[in-house]
Amino acid sequence: MPSATGRAALLAWADAQAATLAANRAGVAAGSVEAVHRSRVAVRRLRVLFTTFAGLLAQDPGLRRDLRDLGLALGEVRDADVWAEHVAEVLAELGADADPDSRDAVLAAAASRRAAAGAALAQVWDGAWADGVRERLAAWRAAPGLHPDADLPATLALSVPLATAVTRAARAAARAGARPEEPDAWHDARKAAKAVRYGYELAGAVGAHPGRAPAWEAVTEALGELQDATVSQALLRDLAPSAEGTWGLLLQAEQDRSKGALRAGAEALTAALEQEARTPPAGA
Repeated sequence: MPSATGRAALLAWADAQAATLAANRAGVAAGSVEAVHRSRVAVRRLRVLFTTFAGLLAQDPGLRRDLRDLGLALGEVRDADVWAEHVAEVLAELGADADPDSRDAVLAAAASRRAAAGAALAQVWDGAWADGVRERLAAWRAAPGLHPDADLPATLALSVPLATAVTRAARAAARAGARPEEPDAWHDARKAAKAVRYGYELAGAVGAHPGRAPAWEAVTEALGELQDATVSQALLRDLAPSAEGTWGLLLQAEQDRSKGALRAGAEALTAALEQEARTPPAGA
């Protein structure tokens, strides 16, 4: 739909994410790993809709806050799933180098973390609060109150918000580059890059600004790996009776993963920003 308007792009994106949440509602309640993942991504994409493109939409601060909280609840479960899968893979790679007691302790901690996160999500997912979030989203969709600029062709309507998101990502990248040893700075860079990525995916779904999202996806994937490795190290340090033996091997594996992910993330971020410098969003 290369001739689609900004309105069509924004509302189609909102509808797609709401449909994903509805389709995976039962799966999340049943504890499906994939349903949790899909729902978390859908909530993140909705949050980008209401932040990156805030100037084109009527705002509901309460809905934005509730989507954030819903995303956090889903995120706790998703992060627990990712960590459980990852530590199991690392332990399998260590093989006989991992002593049975340490192996059991790590796997038990991973299972406990997942169970706690799942229980917390279950308390809200099918409850009155989450139903209220769904109703507020439906009410916004019924009367989105879009700015007149949203009726411009999508390439034009979305260009300024996208360019602004790119600028924020560039600033976050500069801050992270100035503090390369601080994981929080790279986490902020990742969040800024994710806003750009999802913004371009929204635009690309109607044929506007095509071909730009993959470069930003590479950034978010690499920096996501860095964030996962950083969190994993903190979890392991909390569990470890010492930094020796199996615990030391696990921590070393996560430190190595951090270094590789940081290098890949920084390179991907540079490449994505260079792409933007060569060809800024048309109309910006």
